[in-house]
Amino acid sequence: MRDDLMSLFRDKVQNIEARLEQAKERLAPSAAPELARTREAQARRVERADDLEKVIERKTARPEVSEADRRVKAIRDEVMEALTKLEQIDLEKQQEKA
Repeated sequence: MRDDLMSLFRDKVQNIEARLEQAKERLAPSAAPELARTREAQARRVERADDLEKVIERKTARPEVSEADRRVKAIRDEVMEALTKLEQIDLEKQQEKA
């Protein structure tokens, strides 16, 4: 019974392949340029989908920034601004002395 199923399956596949070849022969002369453009468009869509998937993966791979991390960064930025201002004041005082 298994052999019968396998042989039936092979026959069906061969039948489908033969019909596809016939369809290709009928379409080949008139639709070749259009098929090429369609394939190129499909390839571009696949590339764009791959690019989109990569972007999504990168965005989801980024660790979430916690509230504590945001506060630390804000404080660090404030300290850096204050240091910059202090340096400017020191430079101004040195220029006044000179």
